Amino acid sequence: MSSPKLEKRFLAGTELRADSNNFSISGTAASYGVTSRNLGGFVEQIQRGAFARSLREKADVRCLFNHNCDQILGRTAASTLTLTDSDIGLKFRCMLSRDIQVHQNVYTSIARGDVSDMSFAFLVAPNGDVWQGEATDERGTKLPLRTLVDVDLQDISPVVFAAYPQTSVAARALPDYSARGWNAEATFRRLTAQAITSVELKDEERRVRAAQLVRSIEAEKEEEQELENACERACRAAGLDFCSVDDEHIYAGDANEPDENCCYRFEYEQDADGEIVLDIDSRTKTDHELLHSERGRRILWLRSLKRKAGRNG
Repeated sequence: MSSPKLEKRFLAGTELRADSNNFSISGTAASYGVTSRNLGGFVEQIQRGAFARSLREKADVRCLFNHNCDQILGRTAASTLTLTDSDIGLKFRCMLSRDIQVHQNVYTSIARGDVSDMSFAFLVAPNGDVWQGEATDERGTKLPLRTLVDVDLQDISPVVFAAYPQTSVAARALPDYSARGWNAEATFRRLTAQAITSVELKDEERRVRAAQLVRSIEAEKEEEQELENACERACRAAGLDFCSVDDEHIYAGDANEPDENCCYRFEYEQDADGEIVLDIDSRTKTDHELLHSERGRRILWLRSLKRKAGRNG
């Protein structure tokens, strides 16, 4: 099983308000039972109770502005952010401080109505999503339905623009359904073809849209490869075996540990030159094992070859 990817969902027109009595913001961070727009070949809904485990385990959730870690508004561990399950969704209240400029700016923007949308970031727990049935997207197209039933909530965030993730990012969550008669790649090609060959477009517009799509896919693949290469260099310099990376963490193995199959999580930053700076002190043991990912199995195989070479030498 590969490391979970950080996912974000953006909710336009959700409940968000500013309370002048105690200088706070409150509203609904996520709504239950609402079918999303097309997320890149599938649609999604959140089942009531999907956040129950996170709330029960008192996860340290942040409230950020625009998902920016430099603009933190509150957190559950400091009791400045309160999360509550309701029948319609996940409710929140964040107590702001008049002594912090960004808090004043966000409060004023929400009170004026300039900021009215919410978003939340999460990791899907093992067996935390169910792919079953179909639902109709905003254009009336039937698509596979993903239901979130158990997630690790990371942060909630008032946002300026509520736009759904681009197809190439959201599609990473698609499982391999080829064995069940549903081909995700074929569905993606069909939807792409619909966008490019729409009767509403002229030939030149179709060519331009197709070229833009190709360029965006190639650019993202190149960016991802550059990030992985930088992560691999940073891990190698620290004596680690790079396994995977998400928006906040790098996952790597350590051959010097007694349990060499164990995977560790590290926080990281990317400098102006694109190089990765590992925070070694943030090292945390995870429940994931190298054996459960393709790259991890390759790491274990290479280690075994090195041991054999050492014995033969």
